[in-house]
Amino acid sequence: MDGPSSIRPSRLWYWVAAGLLVAALACVSFAVAGFVSLSHQINAFQRVRVPGQADMSFASPGGYLIYFEGPGFNTASRTGTVRVLLQGTDGLPVPISRLRGQSETYSMTGHGGVAVASFTIARPGTYVLSAGLPSSPAPVDIAVGRSIGAGIGATVILILVAVFALGPAAVVVGIVTAVRRHRSRRALLGGGPPGWSGMPTAGPYPPSAGPYPPSAGPYSPPPQPGQFLPPSAFPPSPPAPPPSADPPPSADPPPSDDLPPRF
Repeated sequence: MDGPSSIRPSRLWYWVAAGLLVAALACVSFAVAGFVSLSHQINAFQRVRVPGQADMSFASPGGYLIYFEGPGFNTASRTGTVRVLLQGTDGLPVPISRLRGQSETYSMTGHGGVAVASFTIARPGTYVLSAGLPSSPAPVDIAVGRSIGAGIGATVILILVAVFALGPAAVVVGIVTAVRRHRSRRALLGGGPPGWSGMPTAGPYPPSAGPYPPSAGPYSPPPQPGQFLPPSAFPPSPPAPPPSADPPPSADPPPSDDLPPRF
């Protein structure tokens, strides 16, 4: 006897669809968390007004970036120039290198900026950053902090995976499983193979005894006007009746003019 276990595919595929949906939601959650962390990182950048001077404190060595911030700087095709000097407590300047190629940009938490230069801190401590007079288009502030490229890339990838891969896959697996299980259940209830409706049918038309009753001979269509038919198309003529035999001679002789008439 067929039971629920005979319905295919298994309910396990519903769990697969649920797992894909949970993974998509997890990616979205991680992307939101990354976006919030990125906002906090940008807010934590150390800034100096242009032109101006400010102390910069670096708790760990490594590479840092200099960002020019101002209205529309995240989409600007070019920026002005500013003379920037970074010095340690010993008065020695820190080498600053201009960025080449694709640069990092951001626009969030009220800040819009673009990375323009980089430098490396060898020893943690306090440094002095000085910004001279800018050229047009002039930045409003100079921000200093770690690179945000990795955080932006991870956030974008997580959103793309959730929206264009895991989410659609979960929907497709769930719908296909539901449709195929419904067909399998109908086949089991109807007693036929999958896809059979369970109602026997005799076909689109009832069977007939035959096209026509048997005929005595082959049927020939009537000739059309102007159509030549060979002699074989005409049926043979019936045989002529045999000639009748001569009547037997009469016993009475034929009348003769020489004999007298009889009365």
